[in-house]
Amino acid sequence: MEITTLISVITENRTGVLAEIADAMGSANINIEAIEGEGLGEVGIIRVITNDPKRAAEILRKRNLMVVESEVFEITLLNKPGQLKKVSDILSQKRLNIEFIYQRASEDRGSSKVIIKVNDNYKSKARDVLEDAKF
Repeated sequence: MEITTLISVITENRTGVLAEIADAMGSANINIEAIEGEGLGEVGIIRVITNDPKRAAEILRKRNLMVVESEVFEITLLNKPGQLKKVSDILSQKRLNIEFIYQRASEDRGSSKVIIKVNDNYKSKARDVLEDAKF
């Protein structure tokens, strides 16, 4: 398990925002390692994990984008049925609510990375629970 920084860009849900973010990262030679986005009516949220989150957030802010940085857990699981259930059961049993989650499979499809955010007030407890469970 790793702890990494998730950058959430909260913006108007409009054409071209993703292109703007991609341009900003590419121009700065910052690699986007994971991305997820959604439109919620008039608002859009694009979440990225990069190889240089501090610099990425700074660059996006300079482009007048609203950026929220969050520490998240990045867990490697076998890419097979039931693995996500193990993680969610452990957190649920300890009454730790998952605020945000997404998953991406490895290139060879043998494993997957699960990105999980819990409430900041419970981050330390969640880390202990996940480490005890050997994630």
